Amino acid sequence: MSDEVLRDFLSAHSLAHLAPALLDEELNVRLLRTMSNVSSCLADIGIGEADAQALARALADPASASSSTAATDEACCYRVAPGPGSRVVAPPAPLSAGSRRLALDEDFPGLRRVHASPPVYLLEGFLPAAECAALTRTGVPLLLRSRTDGGVSAGRTSDSIFLTSGCADACAPSLLARVRRLFLGLPRSRMEEPQLARYGAGQRYTEHYDTPTTGPELEQAGHAAGPGLRLATVLVYLTSLASGGETDFPRLGLRVRPRRGCALVFFPASEDGLPCPDSLHAALPVPSGEGEKWICTVWVRQREDDERASDGATAGAAGAVGSLGQALLAGLNTGGLG
Repeated sequence: MSDEVLRDFLSAHSLAHLAPALLDEELNVRLLRTMSNVSSCLADIGIGEADAQALARALADPASASSSTAATDEACCYRVAPGPGSRVVAPPAPLSAGSRRLALDEDFPGLRRVHASPPVYLLEGFLPAAECAALTRTGVPLLLRSRTDGGVSAGRTSDSIFLTSGCADACAPSLLARVRRLFLGLPRSRMEEPQLARYGAGQRYTEHYDTPTTGPELEQAGHAAGPGLRLATVLVYLTSLASGGETDFPRLGLRVRPRRGCALVFFPASEDGLPCPDSLHAALPVPSGEGEKWICTVWVRQREDDERASDGATAGAAGAVGSLGQALLAGLNTGGLG
């Protein structure tokens, strides 16, 4: 059992605080099921009786030791009291009963719905650990202070960068291909370039929507000549945090903890161009001492982007230029994510 697997197992059972004591006692953990006096064994390495019993119950269930999807979802998502959300961000009108959200493959491996209406999904193991690491390595020298449509904002203090498709394919070959399969063979020209973001200690993104919700911005985004609104958000966590840094949906009373390789999927707007008021979300601050939160986000638009469609034929050649050079050509550093 590797350190990472052990950490994931403990986190899945709300026992992450035991990791420091157990990381050097891997053999003890592996053999616990065969020991007649688990509590005594754990007491010897400084773990109290209550935690020892909780760990023993977790280890007694073979399914839990394999970090099952159910255990993972319980650890990644938790409920809080729902509320109206920020009064600073005006919510759009409620969706009509006939509004349809972008269809996805409900049988996609690892997909689990964690909120019924509006639907919010988690995808365990969406991106391999090696590709998560490659994306973070690529991003380190490239990141810039994140912006919103209004420029630099005190409400969004992360660092981020858009990657070209060629760069993304070079770093994480399966990322855009998996997003495409998730949405039933969606053309890549309907996907925005992936955006990397890093949140250090204390950094956050306050409540926001991923697509315009009111006024001229909404009218402009919905214009038939362009790609339209963002219909779906696929937010991939590239690192795990034991606490803090959650993606918070205040109107739904739902929070999602960062877990490496896991994808969070939700729908900022309907296919008929109506923003979803309950898609309001925030990136909660990363606590000091917890490390960095890295995410990679892909947004799906209403329509194909003509420029993206023409670029698709050269995506393979672009990847050959190298991830660093391609990312430097990524362009503007705006857009909402959590």
